Amino acid sequence: MFRTQVIGAVDDGYTSAEVYWEDTLVAAVYELPAGWKVDLYRSPRGLDLDAFLNALHAARTCLLQYVNRLGENPPEGLTRMGLSLWLLEKGDGTAWGINLRGLSDE
Repeated sequence: MFRTQVIGAVDDGYTSAEVYWEDTLVAAVYELPAGWKVDLYRSPRGLDLDAFLNALHAARTCLLQYVNRLGENPPEGLTRMGLSLWLLEKGDGTAWGINLRGLSDE
């Protein structure tokens, strides 16, 4: 069975959906200004190809809710944790269940 884990890939500068088969990372799906990308970390040989393609599609669909997924124009002065939260911000203004729009520097 496939599962997806969304991460704010701070070192890469974008939001990524990692696709796992059991405990093995199989692929990462992400969007760049040039379009959608898939990095394969394991050959899909031996996996149910239809299920794998469905998992990749589900990962892409999941990423659509993340408004900063492309990593373009991040706010200046963010810590690594702040950048990760920014990359994981959803359209409703939350990340990890935290209302980011309600946070202030005060």
